[in-house]
Amino acid sequence: MWLRVLIVLVLSLSACSGADEGVRTLGSEPASGSASGSGSASGVEEAASGSASGTSSSADGTACAPPSEPSGTAIAVTLQEYAVNTPQQIPAGTVTITAGNIGGENHEVVIVRTDDIDSLPVSDGQVQEAQLPVGALVGEIESFPAGDTCTGTFDLPAGDYVFFCNLVDERADGTLESHYEEGMRTAVTVG
Repeated sequence: MWLRVLIVLVLSLSACSGADEGVRTLGSEPASGSASGSGSASGVEEAASGSASGTSSSADGTACAPPSEPSGTAIAVTLQEYAVNTPQQIPAGTVTITAGNIGGENHEVVIVRTDDIDSLPVSDGQVQEAQLPVGALVGEIESFPAGDTCTGTFDLPAGDYVFFCNLVDERADGTLESHYEEGMRTAVTVG
């Protein structure tokens, strides 16, 4: 009996894991893959050159909660079928992104540093995050449902970036629907 109570308590505490769930920030280390398109990360991967705070929800419907105090520059991003709407220019430094999903499907925000949006390695409808140059993948706000708003904080040095949704869904007829290939990507200049 005590073992069951202990297991329930551990599972309950892990479900309330804090303000970093669902935001992934990477630094100068190579990307090893992504949770994109297949659910959510269970926490934050942090590197020495960046950190993340805030939460997002996942495809399982976990609610989003903004960080208690956004830090740095605050920007709004809206996601919908099939567009990522951002300011075209953002000041360099710590940026808190509040992403609102105003569409009808789950979406995410992936941030990659690149001079050429068309040079990203795409296969099977997804940007292959593990094939990006070292340090190009900044991080992401993981997949979250329509109607939710999720927040993440990222360190963005001056440069050119692309913000995109990397989800691929299977339609009822069995064909794939790539959010990226449908146009959910936008170039952003930071500086």
